[in-house]
Amino acid sequence: MLDIAGRARQRAARDAWIIDFTNPVGIVTRALLDAGHRAVGLCNVAIGFQRAFARLLGVEPAPDPGGGGRPAGA
Repeated sequence: MLDIAGRARQRAARDAWIIDFTNPVGIVTRALLDAGHRAVGLCNVAIGFQRAFARLLGVEPAPDPGGGGRPAGA
């Protein structure tokens, strides 16, 4: 991952950020930050929780405001 991030850093704008959407997000993001990369890690746990909770209640998950009416993460 750090090798890929290093190559991306060489090609990207100087102030670019790496958006980490991997598993395990915390460990990978910490490694990126420790190596000097500007990075933010995103986790999909909240989306899974929303879907599971909606199923328990027998309802559809709330629409994603930016997703054209689709459920979040769909």
